Amino acid sequence: MPEKTSENDINDDIINDDVPEEFLDPLTFTIMENPVLMLTSKITIDRSTFNQIMLNDRIDPFSRLPLDESQIVDNAELREKIEDFKKKGTS
Repeated sequence: MPEKTSENDINDDIINDDVPEEFLDPLTFTIMENPVLMLTSKITIDRSTFNQIMLNDRIDPFSRLPLDESQIVDNAELREKIEDFKKKGTS
């Protein structure tokens, strides 16, 4: 029976391919899982990165403006593109 592939294994395989830059978190340079748009700078980051910002200084690292949960929106369109890209990379 084949081994079950973990999400991390899939991400590692995809990273070896040409990943569109828009799919990468601009702060961590990893493929975003849950992209959110920061309204304070109009830049998309992964929600996990946003959560780290909220634990630290609560400042948008690009605009240097105060940041909170009300100033982000899900980037569903980008998330769908990333999911499609991952599916292609694993098929």
